[in-house]
Amino acid sequence: MTEKRSDRLTLVVWLVLVGWVTSTVADDVSSGGAVPDVVSSTVNDAHWTSLLPPVVAVVLAVVFRETLLALFAAVWTGMLVMSASDHDWAGRLGESLIASVDVLIGQLVPADGDTVHVQIILFTMFLGSVISLMSASGGTQALVDRLTPVTRSRRGGQMTVFLSGLVVFFDDYANSLLLGSTMRPVTDRLRISREKLAFLVDTTAAPVAGLALVSTWVGFEVGLIGDSFSRLAESHPDVVTYSGDAYGTFLATLPYRFYPWFALVFVLLIAWTGRDFGPMRAAELRALRDGREGKGAAKPQAMDVGERAIDCDEMGRDGTMWNAIVPLVVLLMGIVIGFWVTGR
Repeated sequence: MTEKRSDRLTLVVWLVLVGWVTSTVADDVSSGGAVPDVVSSTVNDAHWTSLLPPVVAVVLAVVFRETLLALFAAVWTGMLVMSASDHDWAGRLGESLIASVDVLIGQLVPADGDTVHVQIILFTMFLGSVISLMSASGGTQALVDRLTPVTRSRRGGQMTVFLSGLVVFFDDYANSLLLGSTMRPVTDRLRISREKLAFLVDTTAAPVAGLALVSTWVGFEVGLIGDSFSRLAESHPDVVTYSGDAYGTFLATLPYRFYPWFALVFVLLIAWTGRDFGPMRAAELRALRDGREGKGAAKPQAMDVGERAIDCDEMGRDGTMWNAIVPLVVLLMGIVIGFWVTGR
């Protein structure tokens, strides 16, 4: 507990230092005039301080292992940088902090109240509820028992994870949550490291959702493409005469989506050959030698923040496969019906 408090105190001190440094270098950014809307800044206002938010997020996440705090600190740092041209910096740190808080409230609160953002949060929460229901009712354990004859080898286990990821194509969040929790007992039994499972699941989830003909991510992309066509037609009526089909444009981009295609091929090769490199090889050797409880094994971060993560050793064991199949079928039907009703 003392170590955690020390880490968080260090985090606060670090944030204050970042604010002071940003307020100091912002003198070079500010041109002396106020900008009415800091969010609408043009590329001409760019400065090296625009790199601070991602650097803050990565550094804090690695050093303190507090993802949420790191992300919030990165957002706050971004707002601090954005507010650089919105006041005269007479008070240095004091005014920069006040301005950044004003911008943060002005941007973060509306973002949290955005309908799409709320839908994503609720969708993720409901997915977690479905997973907990499957686990507590014994459905997950029954599903694992049924998969055992098919996944007797490490190659079989990794290929099962990969192929299952292709099936859950409708949403990358659902893919990660469902497969991560369902396949974890299988990979633990086969002494496949948690790091390898995370790689297989994550590297399959986003690419397959981006290449699927119908998915939540594709719906979002098509909406953005359609909005872009509309804005171009409004801003350049004499130049832009093309009224494109948003979904047709999306389909036309599929052959050129090199990352998703290469990522899926790479995951397939890794799962089939069992070849690993660098830190992943070290994690796999550790899992083979010591199992999932070995020194250095990956631990779910949810355990550190007091949230009860689903543990395969605490799953219900008196259920049947239907305890897992029925919730999944209801979930899939709900998503398909939602696509049909809302069109997105």
